[in-house]
Amino acid sequence: MGSVSQTLRDIMQALSHHKVDFLYADLLSAEWRIFQNWMEQGTLSSIQHLVATVHLQWAGFEVDGTNEEVVRYWFSILHGLKASGFQLVHSSPGEGRSVLKQSTASTHSSYTLSWVNMEN
Repeated sequence: MGSVSQTLRDIMQALSHHKVDFLYADLLSAEWRIFQNWMEQGTLSSIQHLVATVHLQWAGFEVDGTNEEVVRYWFSILHGLKASGFQLVHSSPGEGRSVLKQSTASTHSSYTLSWVNMEN
């Protein structure tokens, strides 16, 4: 039996949900494109509290370009979350010390971020 991919919007529609009170996601670097999709599809406005682990070790699923382009893309997604009404309320660092395959002592390879939708 093969697996079938569904979007959050598809799952919400199948369950007749219009709102998600709390969503936790650890998407192993796919979070950047998924967040983008949620913004483009309007799904993000249905989420009240979002906790997600963001990964910085490598560019991620369907994200490529120079290091500068990848960082700009990540920033644009974080800015899009803020523009969508989400306020960052907590951050905790994860394991590792590499960003875009470069070791650095002053940062972490992942962070778990918690946002609250201030527009809901």
